[in-house]
Amino acid sequence: MKRRQYLAAAAAGGAIGAGGVVGYITLSDQPPYPAPFDPETDQIERSGSGAATTESFEIANQGPTLLKIDSNNRGEGFQAVIKQTAGEYTEPVPDSPRSGPYEGLKIVDTPNEGSYEIEVIDTTNSWEATVYDLPAYERSDDITLQPPISRENGLDKVIGPIDFGSEEGLNLANQTQNETSANTTGRAQRGRRTRFSLQPSAEDESPPGEISYALSIYDNDGEFIDTPIYRGNSRTQQSLGGSNEESQTEPVVLPTANVGFIQVSSTIFWSLSVENKDLSEINTS
Repeated sequence: MKRRQYLAAAAAGGAIGAGGVVGYITLSDQPPYPAPFDPETDQIERSGSGAATTESFEIANQGPTLLKIDSNNRGEGFQAVIKQTAGEYTEPVPDSPRSGPYEGLKIVDTPNEGSYEIEVIDTTNSWEATVYDLPAYERSDDITLQPPISRENGLDKVIGPIDFGSEEGLNLANQTQNETSANTTGRAQRGRRTRFSLQPSAEDESPPGEISYALSIYDNDGEFIDTPIYRGNSRTQQSLGGSNEESQTEPVVLPTANVGFIQVSSTIFWSLSVENKDLSEINTS
């Protein structure tokens, strides 16, 4: 099993574009990206007004590519896409058109190194776009963000890089299939697990039918691992490949190690909690 596969390895077994959300949220609690990220070469900024396609830029690093969009859109259906300069590949941000102002940060899939551009569509006002071409971080890098992590925010956000801890601390050997039940021999199970919780914030006033959110986990090079928490309207469920009725909103506990990222995709104010726990705590709680 590759190192990155330990991330969530057990998971397989004004308005801001959302009804009921009032105010304009600034995504300001992300610490600076640590070295070897170099903002002089790895942070690309573009801006404009109305529908436009930016000057091209290069993606050169092996880690995730993040795209932040800040738009004063006053019309309907704002959306931007990052696409290869030569080719048909495109990745939208946000996932589907939003009305009103929008500020969001998302991991975008850039399958190949090379030249990309941003196309902004369906907007009537000014906008700014920032691309973060991140390295594939390792635990040996100077990563200060570790569980426990708490965030109160809204719309789309990426938290990371996060050092979830060592693989050895998971103690995956000799675990029972059901890790959350007591060991039948009476011997306490030991090993670190990470508890993820994502819920609507107490400040959110969205009607129940307009609430949609999802927590996704990515590894250190930006590869998607899983979406263990999700609730949404038809738009969100379609993007996750599920039906309108499907949801998983309870906190989840996963064996998570090494460096990764959390992406929250949402139309509401939300509250995120990430904390490491020992299996002995989980089994007796």
